[in-house]
Amino acid sequence: LGALKMPRGRLAQGTVIVLVWQLCRMGMLAAWVILAARAFGAQGYGVFAGIAALATVVAGFAGLGMGYLLYQQMAIDPGGFDGCWRKTLHAYGLTGCALAIGFLALAMAMFPDVGVGFVALIALSEVVAFPFVAAAAHAFAAHERLGWSAALPAIGAMLRLMALFAFLMSGGDHRIDAYLWFHLAASLTGAAIGLLAVRRTLNPQRVDASLSRADLRRALPFSVAWFTSASMASWDKALVLRLAGAELSGLYAVAYRFASFVALPMDSLVMAVTPRLFRHGLGGNDQGLMRYALASTLGFGVLACAVVWLFAPALPWLLGNDFLP
Repeated sequence: LGALKMPRGRLAQGTVIVLVWQLCRMGMLAAWVILAARAFGAQGYGVFAGIAALATVVAGFAGLGMGYLLYQQMAIDPGGFDGCWRKTLHAYGLTGCALAIGFLALAMAMFPDVGVGFVALIALSEVVAFPFVAAAAHAFAAHERLGWSAALPAIGAMLRLMALFAFLMSGGDHRIDAYLWFHLAASLTGAAIGLLAVRRTLNPQRVDASLSRADLRRALPFSVAWFTSASMASWDKALVLRLAGAELSGLYAVAYRFASFVALPMDSLVMAVTPRLFRHGLGGNDQGLMRYALASTLGFGVLACAVVWLFAPALPWLLGNDFLP
């Protein structure tokens, strides 16, 4: 490892650490997609991908932005973590159940042919349980413990891959709705591991801190910012399922996964630079850092486009004849 000469700067090191864990996470997700596509076909995978994408859109409002507010508050007052973490957990717990009910109503209105049980299992997995993994990752990132922050989603992806393996090895009919019980178990386990990691590693103390309207006013803009950026990458998959059907949804979702894998270095840089931008922003001197981040992501984006174009013909070989289109 010493011969690899990891970059010396903390930002560069953080980017590399995040990239390694992101590669692990995306490798697990790629294996999951290949197995799921072969097991369920384009139609089965398309139904799951479209409804799970809608759940991701709704789950983005879990905590109403309190996870990102945790970043900001830690940059201003590093000693205030205990109270911020307690408020963050309260926000995720209170909003998870309400959002799950809203998601259930929205999904049944958009996809009336899908069973209530199918949608409910996705709601519990993606809207209630898995956002706690994101909350734990925010807590570590706010301390610039970027390895832990990136490791938790990777562990979640590993658990889901193990759940799919267990389902396929269990025998019986390989129906996507039967698999969702295994998926839920993996999400609950990932959430428990994330919360336990925060408790054991960051050691937050019990404090008397309650969520206030002022906290939510400061946090909500972060949630809106997430919706106008990251959630758009999920909303389109739900619309493809609604407007074009399950088969095209499966084709589109797989192609998007492939492009996301190629974009990993850009995602890693963004994740590494976010805590520092909050800190630099306090003094108003974040322009140089922004220029560096923008130039790096734009330059790599051109290269990533070429990689996607060249390797796209290999996808049907990996996924099966259902994905020839």
